[in-house]
Amino acid sequence: MRLMEHPDTTTQPWRLLATAAVVGVAVDVLVLRHPIGLGATLVGVALAVGVIGVWVFGGVQVTEESRALAAALIVFSVLLSVRTSPTLVFWNLVATVLLIGLTFRLLHHDGLRSWTVARYVQHGFLTLGGWLATPVGYLSELGKRMPQSGRLAPVRRVLVGFAVAVPLLVVFAALFASADAVFAHYLSDLFSINLDLGEIVGHVVAITFFTWIAVGAARYARRPHTDLPERLTVPVLGTVEAVTVLGLLNALFLAFVLVQSAYLFGGRETLAATGLTYAEYARRGFFELAAVGALVVVVVLGLDWLLKRRSRSATALFGGLVALTLVILASAVQRMRLYTDAFGLTELRLYTSVFMGWVAFLLVWMLFTVLRERRAGFALGAFVSALAVLVGLTIANPAAIIVDTNVDHAAATGDELDVDYLLWLGSDAVPALVDRIGDVDCALRPQLAERLLGIELGGGDWRSATWSRYRAEAALVDGDAALLSAAAGVCR
Repeated sequence: MRLMEHPDTTTQPWRLLATAAVVGVAVDVLVLRHPIGLGATLVGVALAVGVIGVWVFGGVQVTEESRALAAALIVFSVLLSVRTSPTLVFWNLVATVLLIGLTFRLLHHDGLRSWTVARYVQHGFLTLGGWLATPVGYLSELGKRMPQSGRLAPVRRVLVGFAVAVPLLVVFAALFASADAVFAHYLSDLFSINLDLGEIVGHVVAITFFTWIAVGAARYARRPHTDLPERLTVPVLGTVEAVTVLGLLNALFLAFVLVQSAYLFGGRETLAATGLTYAEYARRGFFELAAVGALVVVVVLGLDWLLKRRSRSATALFGGLVALTLVILASAVQRMRLYTDAFGLTELRLYTSVFMGWVAFLLVWMLFTVLRERRAGFALGAFVSALAVLVGLTIANPAAIIVDTNVDHAAATGDELDVDYLLWLGSDAVPALVDRIGDVDCALRPQLAERLLGIELGGGDWRSATWSRYRAEAALVDGDAALLSAAAGVCR
């Protein structure tokens, strides 16, 4: 049975956005930051009461099944704040989430009594996909509602640009503050606040995600399809909004580059003048700046997708943002080099360096594809380059690179070699360890040799055989004499 559709919040984009934002904030504040309890109860009951309320007071027709499910949702939402048993809390939470999904899935379309088990599974996946994809069409409707003329139209568009830019500015500012002590100091003086990267980014991501899901749930209940257009038929962002967003982002990125320009490539002397050690300079930087690079790729693709036509000014600002990000990634590479020189190499540091290199390639590739209206070319290049990076890493053997780098670092600096970590790298590292045993400090050489002689490579039968294990076993056999000599404490 399909009920007659009536105008409601789902057909009024701005009202729907406001309602969805309230849901997103409520979930973030009442549920995600605390153990499951009264906060989760309040959110569940509010959703159920909202469904019943639009039927009773709003004159909107909803299905009988949806009303029954909303009543059940109230019961299970209350149960979330009754017990503290982890098992009971988990299953009551599962039931509550399931009831929320069913309530909105069947808001305007009956069918629960005719579903088989297979249908439950099918509609579960379709509903999840619909909630994620349906808001895309909603963005087109927002574009249609934007004022196209009148004296206040430009002002409203600038305000929309600010609204889009603020979450991005908050996230990027928090990343920059976490990456750089001087920039964090200036921000703290400017706003008299301390930016907590994890907390700020967590709130922004959670509220945005649950707002998107809330829009999708309401829209999908009315229009159960998951079409995802390649480009929006109606632009959500026009030239004014895009220039506002990109101008603010360029200003923030330029401020960060200028603040740290004195020591961006200044080396030891410049670092000493700032009062920062290598560890403080590098440790606070490369992960956050790598994240900035990755986010810029997403932001450029997203803003370009939201624009139906891109003006020259917007294109120039896109290019400026990419250029500034490449400078910032150069800073991240500099920090990684300093950190590796001071403390050696690990898998995380190596993979982060490779990731930054790949992100830099994507940014440059954007200049030749996305900004020249060749979006399909960008997607293909990103896909092929990701595969190429993976192949290259596999062939290069990161574990061997780490062994060589750390052995050379220990010999040059006199620092103690972290034998436990190198052995933890497994079969991939064994040939390099056997080959470099003579370069290890005499005090550590017997320990390393003994552990290599007694190493368990594992593997089981032929079905789990690997080239690395074969090479490791061969290296241990070929280097047996050298390992026995090193284990006996003979240093030459």
